Amino acid sequence: MQVDSRGAAMEPPFETWTRLAQTVTGTLDLAEALDRVARATTDLLPDSAARIWVAEDTRLVLRSEAGTVGAPGAGRKTELALGEGLTGHVALTLQPLIVEDVLADPRTVNVAWVRQQRYVSSASLPLVVRGHLVGVLTLATRHRHRFTAELEILTWFGTQAAMAIHNARLYTETERRRRAAEALAGVGRLISQSLDPAEAGQRIAESIRALLTASASALYRLEADSGNLVAVAISGDAGPAFGRNIIFTHGTGVAGLAVRERQPVVTPNLLTDPRVRLMPDVRACIERASYRAVLAIPLVIQDRVIGALGVGDRAGRVFDAEEIRLARAFADQAAIALENARLYAQAQQAYEELSRTQDQLLQAQKMEAIGRLAGGIAHDFNNLLTVISGHGQLLSRQLHGEHPLRPSLDAINDTAERTAGLTRQLLAFSRKQVLQPRVLDLNAVVADLAPMLQRLIGEDIELATALDPALGHVKADVGQLEQVVLNLAINARDAMPRGGRLMLETANIVLDAAYARQHVEVQPGPYVMLAVSDTGTGMDAPTRARLFEPFFTTKGPGQGTGLGLATSYGIVKQSGGNIWVYSEPGRGTTFKIYLPRVDEPVDVIAPRTDAVEPVVRSGTILLVEDEDRVRALVRTILADHGYTVLDAPHPGDALVSSARHLGPIHLLLTDVVMPQMSGPVLAGRLTPTRPEMKVLYMSGYTDNTVVQHGVLDPGAAFLQKPFTPDTLARTVREVLAGTEDPSAALAGFMRRVRGASRAKPTPLTRPMTSLTDRLRGDAPLRLAWLPTPQGWGPSERRAAGADADVTLKSELRRRR
Repeated sequence: MQVDSRGAAMEPPFETWTRLAQTVTGTLDLAEALDRVARATTDLLPDSAARIWVAEDTRLVLRSEAGTVGAPGAGRKTELALGEGLTGHVALTLQPLIVEDVLADPRTVNVAWVRQQRYVSSASLPLVVRGHLVGVLTLATRHRHRFTAELEILTWFGTQAAMAIHNARLYTETERRRRAAEALAGVGRLISQSLDPAEAGQRIAESIRALLTASASALYRLEADSGNLVAVAISGDAGPAFGRNIIFTHGTGVAGLAVRERQPVVTPNLLTDPRVRLMPDVRACIERASYRAVLAIPLVIQDRVIGALGVGDRAGRVFDAEEIRLARAFADQAAIALENARLYAQAQQAYEELSRTQDQLLQAQKMEAIGRLAGGIAHDFNNLLTVISGHGQLLSRQLHGEHPLRPSLDAINDTAERTAGLTRQLLAFSRKQVLQPRVLDLNAVVADLAPMLQRLIGEDIELATALDPALGHVKADVGQLEQVVLNLAINARDAMPRGGRLMLETANIVLDAAYARQHVEVQPGPYVMLAVSDTGTGMDAPTRARLFEPFFTTKGPGQGTGLGLATSYGIVKQSGGNIWVYSEPGRGTTFKIYLPRVDEPVDVIAPRTDAVEPVVRSGTILLVEDEDRVRALVRTILADHGYTVLDAPHPGDALVSSARHLGPIHLLLTDVVMPQMSGPVLAGRLTPTRPEMKVLYMSGYTDNTVVQHGVLDPGAAFLQKPFTPDTLARTVREVLAGTEDPSAALAGFMRRVRGASRAKPTPLTRPMTSLTDRLRGDAPLRLAWLPTPQGWGPSERRAAGADADVTLKSELRRRR
């Protein structure tokens, strides 16, 4: 700057003005532009100092100085509040201020430093762009000065400084918006490519913290059940006490306040803000953190609040409207990310449930198909066995005990009887056996079985029970339920060769719709649960998948038929229940049986009475059987007992025979399943013309025309194949004598199923006996036919273990 002889400032050269203007308008570096302006300002007067203050929020921050500024000195301020000191006064009034004696002005701050630097006069000008304060330019001299000639030039320099600040801010804002747009675009791409809320949330938290130059940020997910906010992602310094686990309980914290009010919340200090509630432990954590000012934005999707985005910084920071708008944009992206993740997880869960349901449905269809096959095989086998065992029994009566063919004949009879046992197990699996359900107390059934189970599993296995005293009642066949428990207990024993624990537990359970969706063939409602758990070797998934298939076994050759669990499966299903297994290798196995709960009192069994054998040995019987050999055998047996037999191979022939026979027909003995017409349909055709005629059905399995859901029609008498000549004769006599109560008609069959075919018939007033009844001596028991998972027969006792065989024999002898 040139000075005349009087010390007055001269107009700067045109080149200097041009160069300064080019510098200010040609750079976006705020520090460089302000330094150029400050140096040019000091050229106006010798021994002077120029300082440029920039308005930031509610403060003035010293950003550039030049000239004789000297050392910082004690008490020198670089930040001023609006209205503080001479500079702050200019910022507040937006008017220039010239002070010839700064030490005499009471508004002066940094008095000691001013005195040390020997400043006397000062001129301060507000830097204003479009009516908004952007800073203050000050020029101080070490001699008294009025700045009359320099004021116009100072104003021009101030304009340049204001333009530099404005341009830098525009650039900074533009750059921030560009970075925000890029960050938002990057988050959008990430959301479209990834459904991981943690990954997208972390990107969102890091981006908003960087854009707002904050110390910490966090993304929270709102838990629908509890209302708590759980941190999904954290960026920056959230405080050492928090770590990576931040949870704000319902309605607490700034984020909780934003969720509750459903709008952005800004606080300069959350620890002193009366609107913000904090739990004591959370407050202690925040006190050790670096942030106090917080901006929180609720995450809203389709008018539902699903979380919050929080940004934290130093105490006193005020987030402006533009920063709130930017945070809202990221909150919208975060809401989309969390909602996409929720929908994806929901869809994934639905797909997994559908996949499980399809797998279970395929398994159920496979089991149903196997059951139909098994039932058909059992039916055909029973027809063959009826012929074999019937002729075998007839021959046995004709050959004396010393006859050389008697051992071979006994072997044939025993083999036929053993084979009949296998077919009965197949019928149980295919759910085509005859049940006699009654209302039971399952606790009593388990308690009665416990002593026998303890002897069966051995002393090295602890037997424990946990029976619900308020257990509801079920309607089932007590003997079949006992068979299921025995099957499961023996399997558990075999899975614990070194000992362990067997637990039997009962409880009232309500299976809801969610459980029913995950388990095919289960209807929601109240059930009684029986759980049988062991601490054995457990099973892997492939084994569990085939567990209930007939003839599937993990035991070695000769150690089991693989029908025990298949039988249990069929019994439970036929009883209207469900059986499920939970097992992992090395962690034991739990079978859970669910039977429908009934609101009926327990059935009381009538006391024993002596049965009177009916004596009816005459009459005409219309026999209808499509199997020629079975029909011939039945005709021979009935004729030997004195009956007149009209036999027909098909229902049509039976109709013709009935029409041609002029005398009475006392009994229709018909197979259930036949070509052209079933037995029940045939009976319906004949009984209107012969009302005095009784009807007795026979079959290799019980078809749904006779048995509905496993229960015999109360109006029907039934004979299960295979049967012995004595059983056939006795059943026919009972039906003709008018004692064809369904329980009576089934008594012989049920006794044979339980191993009592050679014993005295069970009295009609006591139609059902349990295994525990027979062990007490109330009914005969043949050990060879005791139901077990291996289906014991005369040569199959070894399959379940010699120790079990000896134990049951001892128990039988002791109780008798």
